[in-house]
Amino acid sequence: VPAEISAVVSNKSGGIGLQQLRAAFEAVHSRVYESLLPVLLPTVTASVKKSLIAVRHTRDEGAALRTTSRPVSETAGLDADDRRACEVMLDCLRLLGLIWHHQELRVFLSPRFLTVELAALLQLLESPASSEMSADEQTIWMDSVVAWSTDRLHELLFQEAPVSLLESLGMLLRLPNAPVWLRTAAAQRMSQVVRRPGGVLALLMTIRGSQGEPHGQAAALAARLLSTSLRGVDK
Repeated sequence: VPAEISAVVSNKSGGIGLQQLRAAFEAVHSRVYESLLPVLLPTVTASVKKSLIAVRHTRDEGAALRTTSRPVSETAGLDADDRRACEVMLDCLRLLGLIWHHQELRVFLSPRFLTVELAALLQLLESPASSEMSADEQTIWMDSVVAWSTDRLHELLFQEAPVSLLESLGMLLRLPNAPVWLRTAAAQRMSQVVRRPGGVLALLMTIRGSQGEPHGQAAALAARLLSTSLRGVDK
């Protein structure tokens, strides 16, 4: 855990100063940008970079991706490098989870990283590589990764604000050239969010507030989600 985050989390007196908040953001942003993005699938990486809206204009965005890390293969089982990529991904996800559980950091920082967090969780849970394990020791290790990731994703889907979730999942669903498993996973989770109390209203707000999305496309997406999700929605 970066020292800037530890200082805030361990502060029991309450209240975060502007400098502390800025330092915490920079620490998390650097960790996500330099460690998590390089191990996401390339298609996902290219798009979720756009969701990190507070990047400095002077940052060399290419430098963060010129690294020995590589994304987990979409087709092969995990090898040693893939396992290391998963470990890096899990470390970053645990950090984002720690921030989300801190009341003030959650308000100011978590929304900025929600899309990339969801992308990483879905990659760990749904990508073909995560299910093509052969060695027993890897299977045991991967089971623990899947268990933690499943719990964390469930926590987000049922406790994070529906509008934020739908916006982030919608971005993943509309990625150009996104793999089928990612589109399917994002659509399924959007349907879960719509089923939550207030989910339908959140969906309508997301569509109404979308920028640059053709109205027909947005309406078609809404109709599909509503047709599959209205059954069982709390009234």
